[in-house]
Amino acid sequence: MAYMKVRRIVAGGMLIANLAMFAFVVALVFTGHSVETPSRQSTTLDTVLSLLFLPLLVALLLVRSKRASLLILAALNLDILIGAVAPMVQGAA
Repeated sequence: MAYMKVRRIVAGGMLIANLAMFAFVVALVFTGHSVETPSRQSTTLDTVLSLLFLPLLVALLLVRSKRASLLILAALNLDILIGAVAPMVQGAA
């Protein structure tokens, strides 16, 4: 399966991109710039999904089992999907 050959490259790239974005936001805040927040209120679901994303991504990098890797990948995709669809379902989109 081709996914198993490139999963660490893809997950590593996603992790690096997310950490770079976080570092950029921290740098903006420390230099006195304001960071825009979403126009809608953050919900508990948003917080849970945000807190799950990076640990799942790190787990995807570290796991060796094909089955576990696919389950973690499915969980990551579900995390992203719920985060995108939930605001529309709640009428906040």
